[in-house]
Amino acid sequence: MSRKIQIVAWAQAKKDVGFESMDADFLPQETPLALFKRLEIPTKVVDYCRVAIDMEFSDWNTPLNEANELAIIPPVSGG
Repeated sequence: MSRKIQIVAWAQAKKDVGFESMDADFLPQETPLALFKRLEIPTKVVDYCRVAIDMEFSDWNTPLNEANELAIIPPVSGG
């Protein structure tokens, strides 16, 4: 049975995936990387961004389980 998840992209990641926020259907065993591939979202962000599942940093290959939000977080620099 599929569920809904909100995918949120921050900063530079917005340009690379083509959206700031979107809702998507997913299966609990699906990973963020698998979800991106299935939805044909550019996966180049995997090389430089971290992913957070329900506000906790995670791995791109961690199952989404019962998640409500998936955030794509690029590296931050500052001074």
